[in-house]
Amino acid sequence: MKSNIFGIGGINTDHKYHISSKIKLYTSNIATSSYSYGGVIRNVLENLGRLGENVTLLSVVGNDLRGEDIINYSKEFMKVDKILRTDKPTGSYVAITEPEGDMFLGLAVMDNMIDLNINYLKKYEEDLKRADYIVIDSNLDMETINYLIALAKKYYIKLIIVGVSGPKTANLPLNLKGVYLAIHNLDESQSYFNSSLDDIKLLTSFWVDRGVEISVVTNGVHNVCYQAKGEKVIEVPVKKSKHFVDATGAGDSFSSGVIYGLANNNTLRNSITLGLVNSYYTVASTDSVRKNLSSETLLKEMEKYKNDI
Repeated sequence: MKSNIFGIGGINTDHKYHISSKIKLYTSNIATSSYSYGGVIRNVLENLGRLGENVTLLSVVGNDLRGEDIINYSKEFMKVDKILRTDKPTGSYVAITEPEGDMFLGLAVMDNMIDLNINYLKKYEEDLKRADYIVIDSNLDMETINYLIALAKKYYIKLIIVGVSGPKTANLPLNLKGVYLAIHNLDESQSYFNSSLDDIKLLTSFWVDRGVEISVVTNGVHNVCYQAKGEKVIEVPVKKSKHFVDATGAGDSFSSGVIYGLANNNTLRNSITLGLVNSYYTVASTDSVRKNLSSETLLKEMEKYKNDI
């Protein structure tokens, strides 16, 4: 039986500009571009939807063509009937990537997130009470995150927080008791703990100290660490893709692989590997969420990934 998963957070259009030579500031740079649908939570849910999970998105878009487009596209992979429409423009994200594919600059327009608040979520509280998992990102304000943590504790729901950016960790409360899983990268962890430490094993343990049951901290192509409460920190090397194209979506695909693994009764270690595998093949694609993803494909790729290290 599939888990009942609700995702709450950002949804926007993605505009990617790839510059094939060294970026020159204050002048024009020749670039190629692509357009797709994004947002951390929307991307995570599309991954999970393609993997066959039962997912529902709670978010906000504008009463504009971009909002209409993103809903029409997303409904193939998730339930979208509860998405709020407002007069504020649909969120947008711009990523400028360097010749090697790494991001040089990211810009996010998310003014409408102010409407993704407790008043909106309380309309669907009865639905949320019946969720197996609630996955949120740190686009939500602290009051809303505290509300969802309390709801999860009261109704024994597994609440998962996925990081968005370093500055957005300011929305997270100091007490994270009641959070089942927190997935963040090095920069987000440093920002949350106001630390310059680059020891991700130590940063991983800091999240557990704040109350989360399982902490996962990523560090790009270098390594990933995870820790379950009461157990030691485990460090896992990251296999660098031989066919790297674009880093956009790498974190979202990793998070969704981990969530998919845990929701399907995999061990934490295997779930981390599923996340790494999904990310490994996503960065070899121009899409933020790759079109060929399915549960069957991912499991086959997992065996190939293990045997090719």
